[in-house]
Amino acid sequence: MRKERNTRYIFKENRKKNKVMRKKTQLKFLYEVDATHLKMADRNRRILDSVVIFTLELALIVVLAIFLDYLALPLFILILYFFPSPLILAPDKYKLTNEGVLFDGHNVFPLKSTYELRINFSRKFVSLKSRWKEVLRLYTSESEKVMEILDNLIKNPKNLKSMEKK
Repeated sequence: MRKERNTRYIFKENRKKNKVMRKKTQLKFLYEVDATHLKMADRNRRILDSVVIFTLELALIVVLAIFLDYLALPLFILILYFFPSPLILAPDKYKLTNEGVLFDGHNVFPLKSTYELRINFSRKFVSLKSRWKEVLRLYTSESEKVMEILDNLIKNPKNLKSMEKK
């Protein structure tokens, strides 16, 4: 019993040290939006896209299995690397910060210089693509403004003074 108390105390001490030692950075909010209504308006299209991609993947594995037997699985995994993902992160509420995209109040999606930006005006979102896969979809009514902020964050994340004034 006494040994358990000591280990609990040690764990508490380690947690306290980790909290103190964590790097505290000040987040600067550049843009904030609640896009729940835009995301819900596009819900049927997102579901349809996911079902079509999943069906194509399933049909591909069946065709490969018929013709290649045991070689089908490794080949399918290799092909999946190039297929678009049926599941794309699309937060309802998010904030654009100097660190990346903050959603759920505490999760930060870091922005890499390899990301490409695309605007879909008809469906009202800005998407971030990594090579040929879409990794993040941000719904907004101000697509051009979000695109400009993200473009500046991706190209030069250190130089945010010009963005703060706007």
